[in-house]
Amino acid sequence: MPRTESVVTVFISSPSDVSAEREILDSVVNELNRTWSRTLGIRLEPIMWEIHSRPAFGNDPQDVLNDQLPDDYDVFLGILWGRIGTPTPRAESGTLEEFEHAFERYKNDKDSIELMVYFKDEGIAPSKTDPEQLAQVQKFKESLGEKGGLYSTFEDASSFESSLRAHLSSLAQKYSGISRSSQNEAKEISKPDSNVAKDVDISESEEIELGFFDYLEIYESQMSDMNSTLNVISEATVKIGNLMNKRVDEVNALEESERGGKPARKIVKMASDDISRFALALKQQLPLYSSARREAFDALSNALSLYGDFGDTEPDNLEQLDSGLNSMLNGASGAKASLIGFRDTIANLPRLSSELNRAKRGAVTQLDRMLDELDGTESTVKNILDSIAKMR
Repeated sequence: MPRTESVVTVFISSPSDVSAEREILDSVVNELNRTWSRTLGIRLEPIMWEIHSRPAFGNDPQDVLNDQLPDDYDVFLGILWGRIGTPTPRAESGTLEEFEHAFERYKNDKDSIELMVYFKDEGIAPSKTDPEQLAQVQKFKESLGEKGGLYSTFEDASSFESSLRAHLSSLAQKYSGISRSSQNEAKEISKPDSNVAKDVDISESEEIELGFFDYLEIYESQMSDMNSTLNVISEATVKIGNLMNKRVDEVNALEESERGGKPARKIVKMASDDISRFALALKQQLPLYSSARREAFDALSNALSLYGDFGDTEPDNLEQLDSGLNSMLNGASGAKASLIGFRDTIANLPRLSSELNRAKRGAVTQLDRMLDELDGTESTVKNILDSIAKMR
């Protein structure tokens, strides 16, 4: 029997500095389509200039793209980082021109298009930073709030992939609930029997596909590992804080004549060793936390992509996920605040010896890396919580 699926077109707009994210997006869409084609009857079709344009002439390069790329797409998805793009005769960049065109459609008919904009919040090497371009990106970001828009941020490739998968999953839930007969955005196509047979062949291959509860189990296991790692780091931070207080008390207990001599240098040496051990403990825990974070949110976003199999029959699953994620968000925010304060304390220690300076530098480096991981946790959790809210 032939089966039908609704095609939801997604227009991808971005400057050239996020090519890696465009590849991730294409990969995630292909992965989700393999699931949704059968369970939700939906397929996402990315509209990308790399695929849907050809060499031609016009008033300018963007004019050529405007003429060749379809303008009746269902979703506008923009990605920006440190560049706004190349100016056109009509806008500050091609990306902004594409956004303004999509936004005009939204203003005319809010049901005609979905607008999704992502900003990469990762450091840029000074040699690759263009202050003017960066300022224009910030200006555009601020303008979205004035237009009533809510954008998403991500810290790294893993955060983007997990957030994107979760957001597209909530989008799929919306389109799967729209009657095909009244759906203006989706284009129905027939799938021949041969494709159904091909799906069966894939499911019977040696690679066993994981299901909703499999992914939840992985997510819960990795979340447990994340919490365990945070506990170890928290204990190490409390311990080094107590040791630092002890060293201060030892210095204060010295006679005035001793504070510039050997006894003081001995205490500074012990403080340096304390800080170095703390930095080593952080260095050992960082890859464990990073790996657990990537696997946890990857599994959770995959689970959400399969939620359409249940529809509204398993609302408790979303409630439990929401509660667990909010707990993780609170824990990450608390750990972040504590580490920021301790980082400032370490960084502001006086430069009393080369050993202490080296220990300070090592600890600050590891603390910065851990803070980056917590930033990634916060942004990804917020994005997934937003997707869960839209699925209810």
